[in-house]
Amino acid sequence: MLSLLAQRLSLSFPVATTARRTLFIASTKPPAALLSFQARRTFITTPSLSAAAAAAAKKKTASPKKPTKATATKAKKATAPAPKAKTATTKKPAPKRKLAAKKPVKTKAKANPGPKPKPKKKVVVKPKRMVIAKEDLPPKKPPGAYMLFGNRYRQGLDADTLKDVTKVSKGMAEAWHALSEADKKVYHDENVILRGEYLKARQAYFERIDPTIIQELNKRRKAKGQRRVINPIKNSRPLTSYIRYIADFRATGEARAIRDTSGGREMNVKLARAAGASWAAMSDAEKAPYVEAYHKELDAWKAGRSTPSS
Repeated sequence: MLSLLAQRLSLSFPVATTARRTLFIASTKPPAALLSFQARRTFITTPSLSAAAAAAAKKKTASPKKPTKATATKAKKATAPAPKAKTATTKKPAPKRKLAAKKPVKTKAKANPGPKPKPKKKVVVKPKRMVIAKEDLPPKKPPGAYMLFGNRYRQGLDADTLKDVTKVSKGMAEAWHALSEADKKVYHDENVILRGEYLKARQAYFERIDPTIIQELNKRRKAKGQRRVINPIKNSRPLTSYIRYIADFRATGEARAIRDTSGGREMNVKLARAAGASWAAMSDAEKAPYVEAYHKELDAWKAGRSTPSS
């Protein structure tokens, strides 16, 4: 109500046409100039009108804002004069100082101590190597039937042909296959004789040889990658009664007839079959000598194994 009354009272006074128009267009907050005019001419004013007029008056009389640091530095940079270009100046080199000459240091002459004594060499006493005579070497195995034939085959060739090992080996194989069984039997019989002599020599060798010599031989053979010397008879199980009989059967006429008519593997097969048939046909009384000899040696062998070795 009061605001409407104030508007009507203001319209009754001679005011510019522009001010009147603004009174009708404006909302509850009229312009500041009109409010100040109304405050002077009217005797009724509302708190809202008086507050708005006071705020407008403060804005006019308010002091200007202080500049911030950022704006102050920008203004200084804009107004600061441009730096002068530096002129290149050459510095004079400093004069070199003269070093004082060093005084010679007097050294006392040392007495000549003479030649230094040589360090004593450590004398390493090497153990003496055992000398093994040719007689102390074990007997060599005899060659087989084919190798016996090959040794004789090479004797008939000249030196130039022997240089071609491949050609010699092929020719020797062809010549061996071309032989008949009777011709091969000669070499097989020779091998049997040589093998029997070798077994006897081996047994005699291990009976007389010193064990320390065998140990030294085995050390040298191991260093060369060779097989060790082993006594096959020592601590070996005794032969059975049947194997003992076969050794005697080979000396019979039946075995000789088989060897005369055949050779090679066929001869061995026939001998084994004939010996087996003969052993099966024997009575217990005939087998008794072989059985008793086997058990006697077996008991001795077991007793030797049970006793501790020194």
